[in-house]
Amino acid sequence: MADAVRRDIRQRHGSPWEPAKGAVTVEFAAWLLPHVERIDRPDRADDPAIWHGAGDVDKLARNLLDALADDARVATYNGGAYANDNQVVHLIGSKFTAHDTMPPGMWIRVCPDDNPATRRLVLEHYATMARYGQGLT
Repeated sequence: MADAVRRDIRQRHGSPWEPAKGAVTVEFAAWLLPHVERIDRPDRADDPAIWHGAGDVDKLARNLLDALADDARVATYNGGAYANDNQVVHLIGSKFTAHDTMPPGMWIRVCPDDNPATRRLVLEHYATMARYGQGLT
């Protein structure tokens, strides 16, 4: 995930990029691989992603916020959208069941929180799963 974030920021802002220093807003939506009982049931695609093992939205958020930061000890874990996840003052997150028109993955948006009317977009990215269970690209 951090590598995909770095690539998106480089394409959007060029290089070198300085991570956002002030308060930021993070929004995300995760489309999770359907539960094994739902994979071949298109009529169940709109079911909420609440089956055992689907993942808690707060844990998805925690992992995402860490991947977006620039303060990990191992540089490859740094996405670089902002310096530290304590800068996040607004967080909006949702999780859904993936289906035919929305594959497993995650949409992410990061904006500075200084003036909502004129926010400069730091990052807007949709990461899809390369292969099920093998992380996001």
